Amino acid sequence: MSKNKSKTSVDNTEATDTDIEKFESMLLRVTKSITDSFNHCIDKLIGSLDQKLTTKIDYQNTELFNANKRIDVLEKQITDCQKENSNLRDSVKSLLVRFDTLTTALDDMDQYSRSDNLIVYGIPIPADGSNETDVRQLVVDSLGPNMRNIDLKKEHINVAHRLSASRQASHGQATPSPSSTVNLNRPPPIIVRFTQREIRNSILANRRQLKGKPISISEQLTNRRSQLLRKTNELVAQHKVISTWSHDGRILIKDKSNRIITINNETDLNQF
Repeated sequence: MSKNKSKTSVDNTEATDTDIEKFESMLLRVTKSITDSFNHCIDKLIGSLDQKLTTKIDYQNTELFNANKRIDVLEKQITDCQKENSNLRDSVKSLLVRFDTLTTALDDMDQYSRSDNLIVYGIPIPADGSNETDVRQLVVDSLGPNMRNIDLKKEHINVAHRLSASRQASHGQATPSPSSTVNLNRPPPIIVRFTQREIRNSILANRRQLKGKPISISEQLTNRRSQLLRKTNELVAQHKVISTWSHDGRILIKDKSNRIITINNETDLNQF
């Protein structure tokens, strides 16, 4: 009886071991199947991502290539524009030089045409308001008594006429000379053209005799030179130079070192 029980127990143990082995075998097959399925899904996913990424990279590379081509075109256009701008700047500089040269030449010609002229300030207009019938004689009568060493005669004057206030600027003499007496009610100046330049120069050279008197004299300058003289007068007022004046149409400055400097344009004033 005991032997039968022992045999039954052994059989049950063997049956249990077989079941476990079967279960383990089945579990291994299920695990392998799941693993294979998982790996297959992962491979498909990676393959799909890789394909999409490759497509995206190819697209980006194409876009980048096209962008580089556009950049190359733009860089060439910029280079061409820079060259063209450089050529235009050179042309403009050349034109400006020519313009300045022509302007200076025209101004020199304009000033030369005034070389026989003087501007006389301070000669009063008739008190009774009558018209001035003989301005030449008026100039002689006004300058003669004040410049005794000059024998000025009417025939020395070719023409003389009084400038209206509105025409003073157009004659390059919008304001009285700085050496003249300050008077806001001064009569309009008279422009005088002499028959002989020697007479004109002699009067101009002796204008210091008029210092302190209501009458003053200056050269008739072009608009450009008149404006330049105004700026040099501003330097005198600012005590940056000692004095300034015009001679034969040239603007001159005496600096603080007592040097006489010719001022040809506004750039020459930068040194002060």
